[in-house]
Amino acid sequence: MEGEFKIIDKRGTKKVEEEKKEENKKEGVKFEEIVIQIAVIASSFMKGDNKNLQMARHYIDLLDLLEEKTKNNLSKDEENFLKSTITQLKMEYINNAK
Repeated sequence: MEGEFKIIDKRGTKKVEEEKKEENKKEGVKFEEIVIQIAVIASSFMKGDNKNLQMARHYIDLLDLLEEKTKNNLSKDEENFLKSTITQLKMEYINNAK
């Protein structure tokens, strides 16, 4: 059957998902930079004379939400980085809440 062509829907395939991740890596702001900025803000609310643990908790919750919303869309490195950052912040929060 000469002259025929097939349309193949590749949305959702592993190759397409990997290509999207590669595109995201090439773009401006990196995921890790976003996580670091939010973590720095959260940590700053747990230091000094003007501690505000409620605001610190807000930013930690924001990172938890980011983790939930990006589930299965991050590289393993990004996922591990986010999890370890959240864990460190929660430990810092617990130490400051005493």
